[in-house]
Amino acid sequence: LGGKLMRKRATRRACRVSIRLGARTVTLDGICDSGNLLCEPISALPCIIIDEKTLASLVGKEAARSIVSGRADRLAEDILRRIRALPMRTVSGESICYAIRPDEVKISTGKETRSVEVYIAISPEPMRAEGAEALVPSRLCS
Repeated sequence: LGGKLMRKRATRRACRVSIRLGARTVTLDGICDSGNLLCEPISALPCIIIDEKTLASLVGKEAARSIVSGRADRLAEDILRRIRALPMRTVSGESICYAIRPDEVKISTGKETRSVEVYIAISPEPMRAEGAEALVPSRLCS
């Protein structure tokens, strides 16, 4: 078991994720995660997972809290039309999380930087992924 965990940790690749939403841009440390299979169901676009604190730097603290809690009544129209509810299944059960469609996302994996079409899914829990601020589907890192 210990060997499998160490191998899995060694095979995860680091990346940098730049997310632009309106006039705000954040750059995050990410991990290319083969376990992140979350997709927006209508477009089938993959989702990069971030936490509420990171989202707050893009949309503001109040808007981030509204998105995570699923309360649309306090959101501006330009933010509201970008949000999707995503069915999510984890080891602890099934639930709904919310995702937002940014204007631009760039992923850097060492020597290459490329733009990708994605949704940004918001985890209501703080990120605990080895210091990473974003969980990136591994198919976006190749």
